Amino acid sequence: MDGKISPQWLLSDSLSKYATIEEIEKLATTDKDPIKRLVAFRALLTKDPHQAVNLAISNIEDTTIVATTDGICGEQDRVSNVRICMLQNHRERNHITYNDSVRLDSAALFSQNFPLYGYSYWLYPNMPAKPEYETRLRQLYKQDPRALVALARYRRENEKQEIIQLLSKAEDKDSWDYRDTLRVALHAIAAWPDDTFIPLVKRECEKILGEDNGCMDAAFSALFAYHSKWSYDLIEKALAKAKQNEKNYFGVFWAFHDVYEDNPQPLFKPLIKKYTLDDNK
Repeated sequence: MDGKISPQWLLSDSLSKYATIEEIEKLATTDKDPIKRLVAFRALLTKDPHQAVNLAISNIEDTTIVATTDGICGEQDRVSNVRICMLQNHRERNHITYNDSVRLDSAALFSQNFPLYGYSYWLYPNMPAKPEYETRLRQLYKQDPRALVALARYRRENEKQEIIQLLSKAEDKDSWDYRDTLRVALHAIAAWPDDTFIPLVKRECEKILGEDNGCMDAAFSALFAYHSKWSYDLIEKALAKAKQNEKNYFGVFWAFHDVYEDNPQPLFKPLIKKYTLDDNK
C-alpha cells in the first residue's frame, strides 16, 4: 500500500536464494505459524514450482485460518486455499505446467474440505465434464449446492429438474439464501443453456436486471450463453432502462462489461460500443 516491499516477501526471497529445498519444505509444512508456512511455500514456488505443487497436494487438507489482506481490507482465508491460489492464479508467471495444474485441481476437488476453499468458486464453473469427476460432484452437491454449476455440463435429466426447482425456490425473496440459490441456478444454465429453461431465464433475468440486484453478473452469464436475438434484446432493454438512472446504470454497466470480458462474443460487441460510462455523464 505504501510502495514498500513486504518484509515477509523479502524473507521469502532470502529463503529461496539461500535455503535448500529440504529446509524450505520443512518450514513450509511443520512451522506452527501459518504465515511462516506460507512465506516458505512462496520460496519453494520460486525455487521449484513442481515441488511446490507436490507440497500443496500433500497438504491439501490444511484448513488453518490465516489473516490476509485485499487492498486495505483485512480478511481471513485457509492455508490450503492460499497455496492453491498462489499456484493457479498466475500459472504462466510461476511456471506451473498444465499437467501439474490439472493434478492440483483434481486434488482440490477430491479434498474433504473443498467446499471451504474459495477456489471452489472458480473451479466449479471452469472444470471440464470428465467422467471421472461426475461421482465426486454428485457427492459434493449434497453439501454444496454450487456443485450444480459443474454438474450441469453433464446434461443429465436429474440436473435439469434440479435447476428448475432452484429457480422455483428463488421466487421466495424472503428466503435467506435467495441470491445464492438464484446465482447457482443461473450459472448452471450458463453451463447448459437448454431451451427448456428459456421461459424461466427470461422471467428471472428481466426481474434481476430491472432492480439493484447482486445477481446481475449471473443473469448476464445466462443470457450470453443463449447467444440469440431475444437475449440480446433483453440485455439492451436492461442497459437502456438503467441508463436513465446514473446509480443503477453504473452497476448494470460493470456487471455487463465484466461478463463480456470473460466471454467476448461478437454478437454483444455492439452493446459494448453503444453503452459506456461516458455516455451517462
